[in-house]
Parts: sequence; C-alpha cells; structure tokens
Amino acid sequence: MSPKKNKLKNKPIYRSFNSVILKFFVPKPFIMKQLLITLIGALMIFQAHGQSDRVTSAWNNLKYNELESALENIKAASEYEDTKNDAKTWLYLGHVYFSIDTTSNAEFADLVKAPKDKAVDAYAKAMALDESGRYGTKIQNNAVRLGVALFNAGAQDYNSALKAKKQKDTAAFKKN
Repeated sequence: MSPKKNKLKNKPIYRSFNSVILKFFVPKPFIMKQLLITLIGALMIFQAHGQSDRVTSAWNNLKYNELESALENIKAASEYEDTKNDAKTWLYLGHVYFSIDTTSNAEFADLVKAPKDKAVDAYAKAMALDESGRYGTKIQNNAVRLGVALFNAGAQDYNSALKAKKQKDTAAFKKN
C-alpha cells in the first residue's frame, strides 16, 4: 500500500487558511439574502415604532412647555403613513396648537400663523378618526376650551373696535 500524500504539503499555508475562513465564516449567497431581508424588515419596524414614539415625545415636550420640539415631533408623526390616521396624533396636534396660542412666552408666538384655526382643524380630524370613542371626551373638552378662547378673542376684537369707533366719534364731535 502506498503512503497517503499530504495535499497541503505543496500548497502555501495561507491558501489553506483562507479556504477555511471562507468556508466557515463567510455566508453563502442565499444566507446573505436572508440576512439582508431580515435587516431591512427590522429597520422598517424600528422606523414605524419611531414615529409612534414621536407622538409620545410631543406629549412630553408639551408637558414641559417645550412647544417648538413638541410641534416638530407631532408634525412629523402627523405626516407619517402609520400615525397620520390615528386620533391620538391629531388630538395632540390640537393640544400643541392650542398651547402655542395660549402661551404667554413671546418666543413661541411666531411658531405658527393662526394656531386657533389649526387647533380647530386638528380637533375636528381627531373627532372624525376616533371611531372607538376612546378620546371623545378629551376632544370635546378641549374643543369647548378652544371655543371659549375663540369667543373671548372675538369679544376682545369687537370691544377694541367699538372703543376705537367711540374715540373717533368723540374726536369728530369735539371738532364740531
């Protein structure tokens, strides 16, 4: 019987080491496809979860009177496909707009034009999307608060216009 020949004897050692590494540590193309699909799916799940986190972040920002961050977070959530049809998103958007309108901090007054009108639209959309009635009481209470604020703003505008008219009439009367 002839002695067995060592196959590695004539080959350099690095070539055999590389073949072992490639054989055991580098996945096959099919496994690579599965790995890539899994990673893409995980990223999509994290992205969807990230937008619902923005709704919660907006609420927390609103609690701590960080209105600019709250507006940024809730707007992003209201434009995202999975959270834009959620009543909670629109309820919080209405809260943010209403808070911007009622804040005494002049820094936030210029964030949005006509925040009362946008709050009305947000609460109306929240009411339309709230099929289960889960947020119905909150929406109605805030809509009433907003209605009172709108009424008071209208009364204040009327009174200031009335006062200006009286001053104009008084000045005209004094001239005669």
